[in-house]
Amino acid sequence: MLDHGIEKARTFLAFRSAADGTWTMNEKLVALSDVTTAEVAAKGYDRGRMTDKLCLNSIRGERQWGAGEVISEYAVTMKCVETERP
Repeated sequence: MLDHGIEKARTFLAFRSAADGTWTMNEKLVALSDVTTAEVAAKGYDRGRMTDKLCLNSIRGERQWGAGEVISEYAVTMKCVETERP
């Protein structure tokens, strides 16, 4: 879990890896109280190396959410594939 603001929104995260080489991440963002957002989107990175960027559920413009309402929910699955090296 990750809280955003003081009692405003909470992210529930789940990560699962499988023996077949797949890796799945689930995220659900829920309003904890009545809240208004100007934009829900990923911003830049402070550190580390970014080679690919995946943005899901970008919500632009002002929106109002009621307590307990799901703001966004998604799952992404990646699969590691071995490639031949020269």
